[in-house]
Amino acid sequence: MGIITCITGEKKKYMNDSKKDDVSSLEKETNFENTKSESQNEFWENMAEGIELEDEPPLSEHTHKKDHYTASANSEPQHAGAIRHRARGDKRKRNLLIYDGATGEIYRIWLTNLFLNIITFGVYSFWGRTRLRVYVMGCLSLDRDRFFYLGRGIELFVGFLKGLPILAVLFSPVILSIWFEDRLGYALSLFILSFVSLPVLKHLVTFGAFRYRVRRLSWRGIRGAMFGSLFAYSWLAFKRFLANILSFGLLIPESDLRKHEYIVNYTFFGDIPLVFDRRMVQKRPLHSAHNKIYRVIFLYFLFNTLSFAFEFAGFHNSSAWVFFLTSILFMPFMTSARIWYAAALMRAKMQGIVAGPLRFEFEVGDKEMAKYVFGNLVIMIVTLGLGTPIVLHRKMRFFANHLVILGPLGETLLRQAHADKAETTSEGLASVLDSDIGVFG
Repeated sequence: MGIITCITGEKKKYMNDSKKDDVSSLEKETNFENTKSESQNEFWENMAEGIELEDEPPLSEHTHKKDHYTASANSEPQHAGAIRHRARGDKRKRNLLIYDGATGEIYRIWLTNLFLNIITFGVYSFWGRTRLRVYVMGCLSLDRDRFFYLGRGIELFVGFLKGLPILAVLFSPVILSIWFEDRLGYALSLFILSFVSLPVLKHLVTFGAFRYRVRRLSWRGIRGAMFGSLFAYSWLAFKRFLANILSFGLLIPESDLRKHEYIVNYTFFGDIPLVFDRRMVQKRPLHSAHNKIYRVIFLYFLFNTLSFAFEFAGFHNSSAWVFFLTSILFMPFMTSARIWYAAALMRAKMQGIVAGPLRFEFEVGDKEMAKYVFGNLVIMIVTLGLGTPIVLHRKMRFFANHLVILGPLGETLLRQAHADKAETTSEGLASVLDSDIGVFG
């Protein structure tokens, strides 16, 4: 079955509707889905059999069609491993991303943006960031077809203006705690309130910004779509934040996967629903990498205890040297442990994603991740921040070199889903707060 992107009439009709952001597009999508041929419906039902969504929140009215694609494993137990077996059987077909951006061109755009930001007192930053994304995403291609970023600077600017009241409310406890610093009771209560408000702001901005950028990404005329609730995700993230604290960090891997699962399960590309299947995730390497962090912390406290013992015994010089060496070595070892965990988490996140007959893998080793992270850090320090374009170029190349899409991409049926009106408030705030959500940064 060849790839079907859209016939000419449907594509023109979609582009017109998406530019107008017409609310009635939801009704048009419903009519479109009803007129699909029976062979196409049968194809997607076979692809979706065996997928069971665990602990998935109720879908919003915009994502009701995911029920059509996702069957319960309880009703069809004989198909529980069908899609997993099919995806693994397609490892012979490895679809690789290609990135052909030029550092010099990124520098030219970056320097132009820097100059215009200075003379406009930062107002141009919304347009400059969009211009940079258009270039780097246009340099990314899959199966000889390029991606396109369709965002606009005016959307980010208007979104920022809309988000200012939210920003003021969530930051008010921090500001007021400084104002009432002479009143310990008021300052303490406001500090505790800011402990709640700031994580909520972070997750609101992260989820909303990612949702906007997915909706502005296009490949072969097909755009991404992402739904879900900002506040539902923020509440989930906040609960996991508390769970991480109460468990002394032991639940961090599970929390990271659950937040990622929420995002994936509300994401579409065209009419293909993305599903996060936890059964396909190899959790042992993830927990092993997380345990390395605890080993570093344990050794740090062990040597500090030894330092105090020398001090108590009267060996002041030895105590000072032990404390000095422990403090010097702690940061690089802790950073290395965090990098190993980041590599394991990225591999786990990609392992669980299923999109029709396709699955994903992020083939990166610990040494490769360490080389990438430390390399970026050295570039930023040596150039005093002027190497930002080089870091962005390295980020895109790193992403393209290690992400692999497994499965019959040439036989995957793609049709454009309904146009949706993207919410821009969170993305506007993310542009100001410089929220980094990965390759879309």
